[in-house]
Amino acid sequence: MRFTFTINPLAYGVCLPAILLLLLLWPAFANAEESWHTKASGHLEKLLAQNPQELPELDEPVVKAFYRGRDYVPLWSNAEGRLERAYDLLDIIGNADEEALEPSDYLLADIRQYWTTDAAESSARLDLILTAALFRYGNHVYSGRLNPHELEVEWYIQNTSLNSAKLLNDVAANDSILQILRQLPPPHSSYQLLKNELRRFREIKRQGGWKKFASGPTLEPGVQHNQVQQLRQRLQQTGDIDECAVCTIDIFDVALEKAVKRFQRRHGLEVDGRVGRQTRLALNIDVTEKIRMILSLIH
Repeated sequence: MRFTFTINPLAYGVCLPAILLLLLLWPAFANAEESWHTKASGHLEKLLAQNPQELPELDEPVVKAFYRGRDYVPLWSNAEGRLERAYDLLDIIGNADEEALEPSDYLLADIRQYWTTDAAESSARLDLILTAALFRYGNHVYSGRLNPHELEVEWYIQNTSLNSAKLLNDVAANDSILQILRQLPPPHSSYQLLKNELRRFREIKRQGGWKKFASGPTLEPGVQHNQVQQLRQRLQQTGDIDECAVCTIDIFDVALEKAVKRFQRRHGLEVDGRVGRQTRLALNIDVTEKIRMILSLIH
């Protein structure tokens, strides 16, 4: 069987100029992209040396060595715009509160300022800001946000330091970095429990916190007092009472005694099931202070 085909002269006449135009413009497109990278790299090298925004992360030798090793090629953008890894980082730091961190600490305002422009110099500035945010977030979520010597405690857990050079190289080697960033927080169960507690107390704060206990008598089994109802509601908020079917009852019963003992045990108090002076003081710790205490334990 023999196949034959013909070329439509009209179609050929229409397509040929377009093909020739594309071939003529292709070097210009390639040169434009090359020019963008050349300009961006030049701006990046200069800005990294000057550090005009005085970001301490950019003065770290590991950051300078990282960019020098890649000839100052931008990490987060190319001539066409932001790379996928840039969107991943923005997503993670925008939800930093899930790791008991404050998103605004990670240069979100500066990132947004340069995010929408593709100019080489602006992209270079954005590149360094994103790298500083990565360095800061990575170290905070991995090793801890707070300086233990600034805390009013006599003990702390010594966390290991993040290998920042490895983090930067891992980020550069992957288009998507969500998995890399999600593996940074500590994996142990106590960290997860503290995060859950933090979420709960933040929700309590959003709902208005709790009412403080005024001076009153010692609350103990058998006592009938209007503060007993407040005590039930308070212990339900802190999770010491799982269910509060009798929250409106103002008589101190056995179930409430067990809940008080649980609260006392968690707070290092004498476990006697009675609400005296020390237990009343512990109950009156403000929810904001509770959140601060949990944050100090996490970080």
